[in-house]
Amino acid sequence: MAGMAGERVSERPLAPAGSSPLAAIRANVWPVAAVGLVLAAIFFRVLLSRRMPAPWIMADEITYSELAKSFADSHRMLYHGHPRTFQTIYPVFVSPAWLADPIPTAYGIAKGLNALLMTLAAIPFWFWARRLMPGAHAFVALVLFLLLPAFVYTNEIMTENLAFPAVLLALFTIALALERPTPWRQLLAVAAIGFACLARLQSLVLLIGLPTAVLLKGLLDAQAAGARRPWRTMLAVVRQFVWALGLILLGAIGYLAFKLAQGASPSAVLGTYQGTQSGYSVSGVSRWFVLHVAALPYSVGLIPVCAFIVVAGSALRRGAATTVAERAFLAVSLGVAPWMILQVAAFASRFSYRIEERNMLYLGPLFLLALLLWIAQGLPRPPVLTAVAAVVPFVLLISLPLDTLLNVSIRSDTFSFSPLLRLESRLSGGLTDVRILLALGGIAAAIAFLALPRRYAAPVFVVGVALFLAVSSKSAFGGARGLALAERAAPGTTNVNWIDDRLGYGESVVFVNDQPDTGNPHILWQTEFWNRSVHPVLNISNTPHDVLGDTATVDPATGKITAALPDVAAEVEAARYAVAPTTTSLAGRVIERTGQLALYRINPPLRIASSASGISSDGWTGAAAAFTQYALPGGRPGGVVFRFSLPKGVPAERVTLRTGTRMRMVAVPPGATRVVRLKPGRSPFHVDLTVAPTFSPAALGLSTDTRQLGVLASVESAPR
Repeated sequence: MAGMAGERVSERPLAPAGSSPLAAIRANVWPVAAVGLVLAAIFFRVLLSRRMPAPWIMADEITYSELAKSFADSHRMLYHGHPRTFQTIYPVFVSPAWLADPIPTAYGIAKGLNALLMTLAAIPFWFWARRLMPGAHAFVALVLFLLLPAFVYTNEIMTENLAFPAVLLALFTIALALERPTPWRQLLAVAAIGFACLARLQSLVLLIGLPTAVLLKGLLDAQAAGARRPWRTMLAVVRQFVWALGLILLGAIGYLAFKLAQGASPSAVLGTYQGTQSGYSVSGVSRWFVLHVAALPYSVGLIPVCAFIVVAGSALRRGAATTVAERAFLAVSLGVAPWMILQVAAFASRFSYRIEERNMLYLGPLFLLALLLWIAQGLPRPPVLTAVAAVVPFVLLISLPLDTLLNVSIRSDTFSFSPLLRLESRLSGGLTDVRILLALGGIAAAIAFLALPRRYAAPVFVVGVALFLAVSSKSAFGGARGLALAERAAPGTTNVNWIDDRLGYGESVVFVNDQPDTGNPHILWQTEFWNRSVHPVLNISNTPHDVLGDTATVDPATGKITAALPDVAAEVEAARYAVAPTTTSLAGRVIERTGQLALYRINPPLRIASSASGISSDGWTGAAAAFTQYALPGGRPGGVVFRFSLPKGVPAERVTLRTGTRMRMVAVPPGATRVVRLKPGRSPFHVDLTVAPTFSPAALGLSTDTRQLGVLASVESAPR
């Protein structure tokens, strides 16, 4: 293929024999500069990570941190002490952090390992860029690459930190194999795909992307040669890939045979994602496919996508003067991107209903390579193709339904939208002003791409994209830090590892979790993350899920808590301490308390003294709440004291208390507190509360809180 007619060969010049040391330094200045830039980026990311106070993408971060902690302790990936369906090998790579104590130190080391892991993606990116363009252009591409908002994930305990370099390595090795399909290069590409799948199961899409890229490489080769029968060239390229394609086919057959012999479903390869294999509609997936395609240009600042369209469109013309490296790059990009977007769109159409940029972050580097490749080619602007490249991304951009896409959920998944969310809250015109600014920016980018003189275009485009990526990254980090600060405060204490400080690491402190989905599970997750001594976690709510703890039941007569699993029950029986939200009072002595939690030395067996439901962590009820008293600590009979209050400026409320057949009503005016004392008859003693009417603080203009609230309520048991 190398001698193909019309091919533009791009070889690096060799230094002449006997060249001076200065010439050798000049020849290596860009690789040395690239190494320095990558090391500086790692150092900067490590320093920046110190400003991220806590994990906040839950329950993902607590899951991976627990798996990493268990691997460091026992070389097994366990969650709450039990094996979990395989998800990723990422916890293995950050597990050394949990060899350190205390947990704040381990957390800092984990973020440092993330910075190292994710920034290593610069290595395949750099070598790929050097195959496509001169050193100066490759260095500029690397600068833009390291500004991508995706690197905000280095501050989170998330699989992206391993998947990003793994997928880029896989894409690069596929391109190498497409350039020269030797058996070893093909095997290397398949191995890299396998590693990417271990890093993140969604990378299985590369197994479809590889054969697609092979076919596209044949088509691009045929176009460069001016072949009249492209299918012959495509078939020839397919035959060259017998090693890679055969290995994938044999692997698939072997896996199916193994699962059939086990009597298991082949979908077991999806691990924890088995529930995502069905239930999709063509219309839903199509809609979200278009939305994700529309969001891609904005995520990298429009111009890189415009450049990609020109480079790809030019290469698809008959007689195109392209190098083999360029054709391999385009084949990988065009072969993988549609499948990756389709996979993400299908997931979004059923599970998240938002732009899942985090699952497409591997495409951003491809567009940056295309931008600098286009600049290295001399910024060619074939009229029709350039017009299409300028108009299509702009039309896609202004078609985005921002009214449904801009919400707080993008904070974890769509970092490039963070500036838009911030602008919406700050501009007087809100979303309307955001749309106007976005349209004006898109028009300016399209006009510049069409008409800016070449001598100005390259620096303007590079600086413009760099500023866009930097602003997106800064905004995304700021939004993430704000959420992390809120989550760190969830337990109601500034000393997040307060239980370890009080009892040490060797104790077993049972966490009794009474929080349903309507409560605040972050109280559990933050407490569990920062304290090694907190285990096991018992879930006594009506929402069974392993991230909320091991299933446990409460005896309706005595309040005794019994774990469903025998090994967990044995650990609970041996435990001397327990911690629970203040909405649940355990039988024992409180030895320390935070705003949301109480730590007990328990009176065995572990049991509930009293519990409240329908009262949120900030003390507000809705239209209904309930209280149950099993027995006071020590078994002494006692009374129950309710306090109901309202701040000024809200409507008066009426609280109705029902105990069996008895009913009592109390009016609560604004700015007042009402105290109600009840004498229980026998244990257990249950009280149902109803509040009418309810109100929304947002509707009254008091805050942005849209909940329907009743009264501020507190309840406690007291001796007679």
